[in-house]
Amino acid sequence: MIGAGGAGGTAGTASGANVSAFGLPGFDFNTYQLGFDASWELDLFGRTRRSVEAARDTTTANVWNDRDTKVSLVAEVADTYLALRAAQRRLAINQRDLARQQDLLGQIRTRSAFAWPPG
Repeated sequence: MIGAGGAGGTAGTASGANVSAFGLPGFDFNTYQLGFDASWELDLFGRTRRSVEAARDTTTANVWNDRDTKVSLVAEVADTYLALRAAQRRLAINQRDLARQQDLLGQIRTRSAFAWPPG
């Protein structure tokens, strides 16, 4: 009978004697396995180095695009805010002019009522 794993198990027999799973009776042995795998590729023409540089440059470009977008957004917000404040100022000036003109119209009506002889 073969033991489980590859770890030299033993199996009992009808007589109760221990028999090694592999090898001769009375001799136990253990198997160990350690795995490590590494591969290397010669970069004769710089393909790997260039792809790493391209990836780094793409990342840098994306960071600067993000910054440019934020600066553009802030500039647009500032421009819109200044346009709003200018429109509010023009509205206040126009409202003041309207009030002045309405006052002048009232004065003219008052004078005209008293200036003309009743007819």
